[in-house]
Amino acid sequence: MVKYTRFQDVPQFTRGAVYHVDVGWDYLALHYYRYIEHYNMDVNPKFQRGHVWTEQQKVRYIEFILQGGKTGRDIYVNCPNWNSSSDMPKWCVLVDGKQRLDAVFGFLNNEFKAFDSYFSEYTGAMRMTHIGFHWYVNDLKTIEEVYQWYIDLNTGGTVHTEEEVAKVKDMLARKEPYELPPKDTRYQDARVSRGVIQDALAKEREREAKQAEERRARDAEEAKKPKGRKKK
Repeated sequence: MVKYTRFQDVPQFTRGAVYHVDVGWDYLALHYYRYIEHYNMDVNPKFQRGHVWTEQQKVRYIEFILQGGKTGRDIYVNCPNWNSSSDMPKWCVLVDGKQRLDAVFGFLNNEFKAFDSYFSEYTGAMRMTHIGFHWYVNDLKTIEEVYQWYIDLNTGGTVHTEEEVAKVKDMLARKEPYELPPKDTRYQDARVSRGVIQDALAKEREREAKQAEERRARDAEEAKKPKGRKKK
């Protein structure tokens, strides 16, 4: 272990996110889908773990959040050309939060119970109880930086195993390139076929269609109005 005696000499972690937004669970499905559709988000890059949480772990997590738990609510994403007009390839990866997202979508999709009730049995508004995620976006430009960010996030006493972290350290050492998976693969990995996500999309499309119809009606009314005389 390297010894340091000056605070300014201690190496710093990868810089933090450049964007942050709070996303309630009631809006999560649409928000999540938009990142997959518009930002090409890959939720299952090679450095990520698989779906390792058991149903019991998912239940414990959901019940913890429903009781007002404040930790474990962060989602970290990296999009290199976030807010940029550069010619860089448009790709985006989920860096941390895969298990939490899967647990929440499982609950919202009535795949398991929390406090002995399925989501569909609950009443009241989730937003009123401040249930949601803190969604962070970084714009690191290289996959090597992303590997290091993943290592920084998951070597501070988290439940990731030494083998899982060692795999990413090896990918970093070899500078393993990142290749964006085909759209069908990304959609399958993201499990966008879940009913809760498809329902959110259907409602959004209905809302957009209604807005388009209202715009057409306004334009038609505007067209009927008499035009002023042109000046000679």
